[in-house]
Amino acid sequence: MGKTTTDTITARQRAREARAKLTADRAARDRRIEDATTDAYTAMDWRANAAAEVLAAEVKLGKALAALRDEGEPVANVATLTGLSDAEVRRLTPAAVKKSTDKPVPIVAESVGSLAS
Repeated sequence: MGKTTTDTITARQRAREARAKLTADRAARDRRIEDATTDAYTAMDWRANAAAEVLAAEVKLGKALAALRDEGEPVANVATLTGLSDAEVRRLTPAAVKKSTDKPVPIVAESVGSLAS
């Protein structure tokens, strides 16, 4: 009868040790999940801030490009002066005016001659 009691105590002790290990493994996993989730939220905050900064920079750039265009410079010249592509100049100029004023801006097509250059 003594051996059965000893076997039961040993089995119970082993069960407690296994449960303790499982609990520790779960706690470690929970910490890793929490750490990764924290990193994700931090990165999302950085991304949102970066997006706002990019938008502000594009608005400022667009205003500068619009000023060049207001001086009568064609898109091709503005692109050459700034090192931007013609497409970037076209994209940024009306976007900056629209984003900064919230008013629709008509897009005026360049003459065929200025597109060929």
